[in-house]
Amino acid sequence: VRDGGTWTPSHCVPRQRILIIIPYRDREVHLKALLAHMHPILQRQQLAYRILVVEQNEPSLFNKAALMNAAVRKALPDWENEIDCITFQDVDTLMEDDRNLIRCGKTPVHYTVATDRENYIPYEQRRFGGVTSFTPQQFKKVNGFSNNFFGWGGEDINMYYR
Repeated sequence: VRDGGTWTPSHCVPRQRILIIIPYRDREVHLKALLAHMHPILQRQQLAYRILVVEQNEPSLFNKAALMNAAVRKALPDWENEIDCITFQDVDTLMEDDRNLIRCGKTPVHYTVATDRENYIPYEQRRFGGVTSFTPQQFKKVNGFSNNFFGWGGEDINMYYR
């Protein structure tokens, strides 16, 4: 992994070029575990990737959606021609199976359908959070996440309906 959280396979043409955005606040243990877990999975999937950890430094209520939108606004002008897929990754969610391929396609993708916190009972279909992917065009089409949700939650259900 190079400085700046980037990696490109040297033995093949990458399947996709992914920008991974991790909204973060006060969860250092989770972040370290996620990064240690995530790099080998992404490399086995032969992806070129760049990881951005975005942190809210205001003491006000956490606004995850605003962080994710700000990261896209900052990154796309410089990297749009280098990115096929934008993946949003919650800091407290670890992928358990490499067969769950991080990819963008014709529609946005929701990877987090169940978690160990909820005994692997599938989520209601109206959620679109945890780990999700969009092409840059798909993300622009829905105008990003709604910035109207403070604290934890709400932006994922709103995104599902859009």
